[in-house]
Amino acid sequence: AGALAFWARALRIDREAGRPDDVDFAGAVYCNVAAALLKLDRWDRAEQAASRAIKHCDFARARATEARIRMDRLVDVGELDELDESHPALTRRLLDDATRRKALYRRALAREKCRRGLEAHQDCVEARRLADAVKSGATAGEKNLLRREQLRLGKVKAAFDEQLKQRALRKAEEAAVAYQRASGVTLPDKKVEATAPTPGASIGYLEEHDYSRWALKRLAVLLEDVEVELGKGASVAVTELLKRQSTVHASVTKKKGKRALYYDVDVHATWTAEPATSFDLSPDDSAPARDRPRPLEGTVRLYNVSHETRYEPGADPTVAYMYQLGYKGLDPKWFDGARA
Repeated sequence: AGALAFWARALRIDREAGRPDDVDFAGAVYCNVAAALLKLDRWDRAEQAASRAIKHCDFARARATEARIRMDRLVDVGELDELDESHPALTRRLLDDATRRKALYRRALAREKCRRGLEAHQDCVEARRLADAVKSGATAGEKNLLRREQLRLGKVKAAFDEQLKQRALRKAEEAAVAYQRASGVTLPDKKVEATAPTPGASIGYLEEHDYSRWALKRLAVLLEDVEVELGKGASVAVTELLKRQSTVHASVTKKKGKRALYYDVDVHATWTAEPATSFDLSPDDSAPARDRPRPLEGTVRLYNVSHETRYEPGADPTVAYMYQLGYKGLDPKWFDGARA
């Protein structure tokens, strides 16, 4: 932090004296400022300082290139005998490719911390390209460092790209769910004879029929005595639908001759489970009954079942069916969390 204060003071000297900024000196200072800010974990400001150093390097290079072009023209017209490579306008006292490499690498580190993997990888690739140039003057250690960092940032970039892809897929999925929520499930056309409107039906441009009560009764019939055999005598059975705790909304709308189904199901049911006949940890038949395997009973809740969700275990809760499972032990405590 103390070094940052002195460097900031050094950058203000020319301005306070009324002189134009020394591009070469300012570029080198900004490169050092970026390194100090990286140590202080101030990633945004480190990226800004490194970007300024790179701009000063580019300006110094463009200034030297322009001076060379002017001198070449003077040589062509005979005002100069030959191009003087030692002329101050052609030399960059402080800003060279090494400074630009350092600034690019430091900006890559800052952008990585700012979760901008693509730009960080591009900076590292450019820094390595400068280091691998014929007259770069880069040491073998610096080249190896940039090579390793390019590989590492390439993996970081791939991870960021995968996150962006997953985010885009999630947004597309949410958009599809929102559309499904608004449009419902398309039903095949059904020709019906003109009859009197059923109670609860809205007649006109948009017709809507409510089937909630029928759907709840139908679910109670479908879930009655549902049993799954697990082998070796073990089984799980749904015993009863808890109608008072369950809510079912179902309706069919008709618009411009097209029918659509809307539904939302949240059901509670009781269940029992019989253990396998081979599952017996008691030493012999004389063991007390409490030490023998006993049937389990509990409740299950199935919810988030609607026209905009689907059956997909482990999926995001916003797009998948959800359930909660509980059982009653020796002390009646319900347990277990929500699962998709």
